[in-house]
Amino acid sequence: MGRRRYLNLLVHNNHDDLYSLRRIPANRLFYPSARAAEAAAMAKSYIDHDGKRPHPGALHFMDRFRNFPCPLLNLQPTPMHHRNERSLDLVTLLGDDETKILTADNHGHTVLFDAASYSVVHFPNLNCSKGYDAMAVSINQEPDCLYVLNLRHHPTTSNHCFEVLSYGVFCERIPIWRSLPPPPFTTTTQTTITSYTTLSTFLPSSVALTPLTR
Repeated sequence: MGRRRYLNLLVHNNHDDLYSLRRIPANRLFYPSARAAEAAAMAKSYIDHDGKRPHPGALHFMDRFRNFPCPLLNLQPTPMHHRNERSLDLVTLLGDDETKILTADNHGHTVLFDAASYSVVHFPNLNCSKGYDAMAVSINQEPDCLYVLNLRHHPTTSNHCFEVLSYGVFCERIPIWRSLPPPPFTTTTQTTITSYTTLSTFLPSSVALTPLTR
């Protein structure tokens, strides 16, 4: 994986449930060297009434965003049933390609945005919505696959809580979502996955168990 050139920032407007995607060049976020950072901190720092020299603070950091980038794309998810609420469950890079950004809403509708060509590609729907703040992870040994997991499980919905997107060169073949066996414990008790990582081709995770009440 090469060095990222951009930070992809998704901004949510609570008033109209509109999501805007902005890309910030990474060189606007970091100094080129530790020496440059130290010099800038010394130049911008000030002495307060106690004679101390504090950190420049957030205002100095935000000064670097005066020319905030305009949105590349605006998204509005499908409303939920019987409620005028909209949400994106998932926003992630597609593998190692930082120009391809996949989104999924609360109905499992998935859309791919290509920042290089400024184009939008409709992908197949998830078999089941993965809920707010779903996990998405790619594995180096399977570069054409994206794994998506619902972090909050209930036995009644565990059959489709874990899916994999096989896409390859999607301009040559149709991407497809496939359901995978659910993680341990999710079929018998209510769980919340609190952390996860990748280890070779494995995906270990830690869970918090909640006893079911009748």
